[in-house]
Amino acid sequence: MNRQVIINADDFGLSPAVNRGIVEAYRACGITSTSMMVNMPGLADAVYAARSCPVSASSCILT
Repeated sequence: MNRQVIINADDFGLSPAVNRGIVEAYRACGITSTSMMVNMPGLADAVYAARSCPVSASSCILT
């Protein structure tokens, strides 16, 4: 049986600072998925940043 480790970065879209941290972590340690907060002030920044780090999976948080 093959096992896969999923490393999820939560709160993508919360703020530009959080977005930068997630992108840096993606580049440094291989984050495999994100959870994007679509109704937060950093959404536009997160969408732009996501183009530079294509993760294999993503989910949306509707808070």
